[in-house]
Order: sequence, then C-alpha cells, then structure tokens
Amino acid sequence: MDQLLKKINLPVDYEEEGFPNHSREEEVKGSIISFSTNSTNNEDHLHFYSGQYAIFNIYPNVEPFDRFSNLVIETWGGSNSVTLQIFNKNNEKLFESTKASSGNSTDGWFIEWDLNSLELGLEELIFKLISNTNNMAISNIFF
Repeated sequence: MDQLLKKINLPVDYEEEGFPNHSREEEVKGSIISFSTNSTNNEDHLHFYSGQYAIFNIYPNVEPFDRFSNLVIETWGGSNSVTLQIFNKNNEKLFESTKASSGNSTDGWFIEWDLNSLELGLEELIFKLISNTNNMAISNIFF
C-alpha cells in the first residue's frame, strides 16, 4: 500500500474532509465527483450491510490523472467482500469484479483492483461499490 500513488483519497480530499451528505457535484483535486449511497454515511466512513452500495460519478481532470490505473478501498476487518462495477456515462458496464479484503490489524485491511488492462482514459465514469458482507465499514477510497 505504501507504493500506491494516491491521486484522490476519499473522504479526506473532500473540502469538509468527510463523505458528503448530498449528491451534488463537488470539485475534488480538480475532478468533478458526485456521490450517493444507500449505506449509512458516518462522514468519516461508510457502514454497509450486504447488498448496500456507494456510487461515485467521476469526471476526472487531467491533473492528477492521466488515466485510472487502480482503485483501492480500506475496510475495517479482514473478512469483507466488495464487488466493483464500472460504467461509462451511457451506463454500459465496462468492468465487474468481486474481491475480499487482505492485510492485517497493524497495517490495515485493503481491497485493490488493478484497472490498467481496461485502459480507462479521462472520460466520465461511474464506480459502484457493492457490499457482499454484513456490518462492513469503508474508511478510505483511493483512486
């Protein structure tokens, strides 16, 4: 995780340094992001039950992106499973993958998706994170 270039770190990079309680577009490091969820939003983390989701619509700016290369989420605990779906602005599914968290209680628990093979450019994209685990929390999301 130390080698990860954190282009955007949510919720820290939001102006209020917490997940917003609205779905309005916000500028985050020059990119436009809107956020919605049916999970519990505690601002510093999102709390999920199985089937609940968070959606991030992102229109990336050239800086700091040249393209999306990975997505990493930090969870609380090591037995969490999340499905990542990525859609283009026409709602066509480009990617779907389910992964479980790995790590330890000292360094943290993470789930990472390598997106390099998708060659996602700077077009508007929709990232949907779906919990497959009850009582799961996501504390950080790195794009």
